Amino acid sequence: MALLITKGFKDALRIGTQSRPKLFALNIQRPDVLYEEVVEIDERVTIEGYQQNPAPDKESLEAALETDPYLKKGVSGEVIRVLEPLDEAKTRQSLQKLYNEGFRSIAVCLVHSYTFQEHELAIERIANEIGFTQISLSSQLLPMIKMTSRGASATADAYLTPVIQRYIQGFRSGFQDNLQSSDTRCEFMQSDGGLVNFQKYYLLST
Repeated sequence: MALLITKGFKDALRIGTQSRPKLFALNIQRPDVLYEEVVEIDERVTIEGYQQNPAPDKESLEAALETDPYLKKGVSGEVIRVLEPLDEAKTRQSLQKLYNEGFRSIAVCLVHSYTFQEHELAIERIANEIGFTQISLSSQLLPMIKMTSRGASATADAYLTPVIQRYIQGFRSGFQDNLQSSDTRCEFMQSDGGLVNFQKYYLLST
């Protein structure tokens, strides 16, 4: 499984939050990351006006949206400035290289994608065209501030979903009707303790 992340943040998930259960321990044992490869994506967006003014003039920003093509409104209502548009050609080359090396599962985590999802969705489109079978977008799985948390969810999903799919396929193959009968009830327990129909979960995973 490979991770695609905004250029300059290659080690962000490996660094993590730096929280330690034993604050004064000298021999720090950090869990390893789930991905085998990291690809830095040429793109960058930022929250407009926030660094200069934590409470920017909303009316001015709304007016600027109509005249500045690099300003976009995020799903959270925040105004985003596209500092560097996604380089789709270079991204396609990087994804094709991963595919040729045997990767079929990727996690995508870009800066501020919790509100500006366009670049992650464009990467998903390109990856689908190339043939990747598992594409986990942080903006769709956990659309929240904090790139580290979003990235952890995306990498876990990209790592585990193919394994779960294979398990369900093997489980189904052990039944005569492949669990296709409408009166057959089969549910799996999720990590939160809830139950989900295996067919629904399988369709969501694929």
